Amino acid sequence: MPEHAWHLRIVARSARSSVVYTRQHRFEVGPSLSFDPQAPLPTALEHVLGAVGADVVSALHAAARRRRLVVDGIEAAVDGRLENPLMALGVVGEAGTPRLAAVELRVYVSSVEPEPSLRAAWDEALSHSPMAATFLCAGILRPALVVAP
Repeated sequence: MPEHAWHLRIVARSARSSVVYTRQHRFEVGPSLSFDPQAPLPTALEHVLGAVGADVVSALHAAARRRRLVVDGIEAAVDGRLENPLMALGVVGEAGTPRLAAVELRVYVSSVEPEPSLRAAWDEALSHSPMAATFLCAGILRPALVVAP
């Protein structure tokens, strides 16, 4: 199978802002993390967690479509926890790492389809999602599907 790589260019504008260029797109990213709810930009961590959720809901939508399942809506909630966020901030005397320790992913699907059919699409979605595969392999992703009629 041919290898493909994605190429992005990232330019630091300051210690608190970078711009990412990919294909014909650009987006701004804030610092690694922030505790300020009024921070002007989404953090790098928020982009990563958002990418996990977006990848899985898109994969579930595609899997449902391939299986000809009628889905009224799909939504995800993602919670990420770092081993020690103070390490990312450079707090002296802190121990551990700033790595992601856990990513909780709850995907809500609204459909009249039978739950076993939706769960089969869910399994397919997880197996086709690059983000889910990466985080599952790292042992930190805890995915859950919630089905509502």
